[in-house]
Amino acid sequence: MNNPIVYIPGLLLVGVIAGVMVTLQRDDTGGVAVASLQADDPAETQASAGQPDPRIDKLVAQVEALTARLEALESSENQVAGELEVSAITEAAPTPQQVAGFTQRTFGRDQQNPEAFTDTLIEAGVDPSTADAISRRQSELQLKRLELRDKATREGYLRTPQYRDELRSLMSADVSIREEVGDEYYDRYLYLSGQPNRIGVRSVITGSAAEQAGINQGDVIVSYDDSRVYNWNDLNSATTTGDRNEYVNVTVRRGESEFLVSVPRGPLGVRLSPTREDPDNG
Repeated sequence: MNNPIVYIPGLLLVGVIAGVMVTLQRDDTGGVAVASLQADDPAETQASAGQPDPRIDKLVAQVEALTARLEALESSENQVAGELEVSAITEAAPTPQQVAGFTQRTFGRDQQNPEAFTDTLIEAGVDPSTADAISRRQSELQLKRLELRDKATREGYLRTPQYRDELRSLMSADVSIREEVGDEYYDRYLYLSGQPNRIGVRSVITGSAAEQAGINQGDVIVSYDDSRVYNWNDLNSATTTGDRNEYVNVTVRRGESEFLVSVPRGPLGVRLSPTREDPDNG
């Protein structure tokens, strides 16, 4: 997965090297002599240049620092890529909002700790045997994903359409936690595992469907088209499925009261503020 941030130091490195290349000295005949970054004999370098040039030492230090930084970022990018390949189920790299709320088919911060995941489900009220079965099945799925990644890496098609198709096919057999345990337990699970389980409205775009329906800053979107929404993924999926512009009900909570508004299916025109709320105290 290509991270543009990784290429920034590389571009800077090229710029520094280019700067070195244009740090030139003209000889007596008008020719151009390129300043050397390294020399076996410092005295020889000074003699050929006429006098020491402190800029060379500074540029060498910059090149070395940028090279080390680039290597560190590449290592970090590879690690993050591996983590996101395990968690992501969409073709494109997930946005920060999606990463924060990718709970539709994955397991948040408990995913890599089966025992913690099982304990959280049980704490949310799921039957222990059911929680254990879900955890075991998801561990098997995670192993299959890792095996697929290893195979794609060895055969040279990682991060290609072929790999994404195979990953999507593998994930299509998965069943979300929400489908397994139902909305009530799923809501508790999200809260107990530290994930957003409420969608707050941070602001409303002027002229949007939300403004026309009377949705205000500070409201909480409870459901869309009569289906509960807990995070960005839920709302995004709901607004982009079905027939565009058909009118659907949206349940909004304002303070202690809830009310219904009707909006055309599509973008609501709100900026979201994912939050957590204890379902048992809400």
